[in-house]
Amino acid sequence: MDEVLIKNGKWNGLRKEYYEDGSLKGYWTWKDGKLDGKSVLYFKNGKPSQENNYKNGMRCCESRFYSEHGNLIEIQNIDQKGRVFDYQKYKKNGTRDFNLSKSNPIIFAITDTVEVGSYYEVEIRLGNRRWDSIRVVLGKWDDYQSLFNESLPSIDSVTSYAKVKAEKSGEAIIEGTIIEVNTNSPDSANMFPFRHYFFVKDKKLYGDDGKLTMNGQAFTGKVRGYLGKAVSALNNIRSNGGQSGISPFVVAGRLTRDPEMNKILK
Repeated sequence: MDEVLIKNGKWNGLRKEYYEDGSLKGYWTWKDGKLDGKSVLYFKNGKPSQENNYKNGMRCCESRFYSEHGNLIEIQNIDQKGRVFDYQKYKKNGTRDFNLSKSNPIIFAITDTVEVGSYYEVEIRLGNRRWDSIRVVLGKWDDYQSLFNESLPSIDSVTSYAKVKAEKSGEAIIEGTIIEVNTNSPDSANMFPFRHYFFVKDKKLYGDDGKLTMNGQAFTGKVRGYLGKAVSALNNIRSNGGQSGISPFVVAGRLTRDPEMNKILK
């Protein structure tokens, strides 16, 4: 039976669900309409399948996953943003499972939105590590020489930092290799290639204040007038079924021989 109370239209307390045979399927702790506290899910045989923790509606801290036989198979470590920043795999006998196929890159975007000309920043880690020491190099997977590239800066012994400039709009990629170093034998290491895709937007034509900008430069009223006419001309082309990938700055340059406009377009 649920112990959840509804206060001001929001759930508070313990909520339970059951299988058709009446056995407990799981329970969740709620506070002010958000998950807050421990939750546990169960297999039909009564053994737990998952144990999670929540804070203010977001999964946090640590989650544990079990097999139907009750064996621990994985622990996930979760940061304050609800992201899995590390995990550990386990064998049936309870010891750590360091099979290389169980280790995977963990990549967090520091900058969620990136435009042409700006920088995309990420943190790079390795889940289910055997050793707490990694370094990361960027380069093509199939280029062995890339392994000798300079290592990325380190935030700590298990986290590297990459900052790449977005040169053009559309899909972009960061690729390289995570090298897990044996702290007891530096000549021994495991290597994990990775690819991380992200999307680059076209540079905004207008700033947050609604004024036309280019590379962060606010224009004079005269130049904004030229560009406004150019944007209108391009919109007319599109509304009549035409396609145009021409920049308004180029069109404005064609509409006028004004020295100020030419200086911007150089």
